[in-house]
Amino acid sequence: MRNFIVKPVGKGLRVTSHKFKLRFFVRTCISRASPDDFQLSPFRFTPFPEIDGMCSNNDIFLIDVVGQVVGKEDPEDIITKAGQSSKRMRLNLEDEEKNKMKCTLFGDFVAQALISLQKENVEPLVMVAQLFKPHVYLSDFCIQPSFYGSRVFFNPDSRSGTT
Repeated sequence: MRNFIVKPVGKGLRVTSHKFKLRFFVRTCISRASPDDFQLSPFRFTPFPEIDGMCSNNDIFLIDVVGQVVGKEDPEDIITKAGQSSKRMRLNLEDEEKNKMKCTLFGDFVAQALISLQKENVEPLVMVAQLFKPHVYLSDFCIQPSFYGSRVFFNPDSRSGTT
């Protein structure tokens, strides 16, 4: 890679805890590396207690979370800031240490959750949230998707990489 600069991360939404970011220009050149050169792990799971700390310190990072769905609220119809109709749904997640966290889903994620919740014999229902944003809502710590990079998987098969 050439013709780029490294700068400190400013305020706002951050995708990593690293203190620097790369800034690309029109003349930035990037060469493709072989996948064998890197050990790729698509997830870096954040424990629930750390998420509480992030919200308390106003550290806004996109995080990956895994938890068992132990409760849900009925989907609600909402109108987005752009004036479009959508859905919102809250799930209650629990980790292996019995810590609880709320998760708010929107739009297509609600449809995906409802399909998984309506399947028979899916207990326990495990949710993997990738690139979600920690958020405080009514003094409760929760997670929610952030723009278009977020993904959600229900009962993923880790051996084949499918959902």
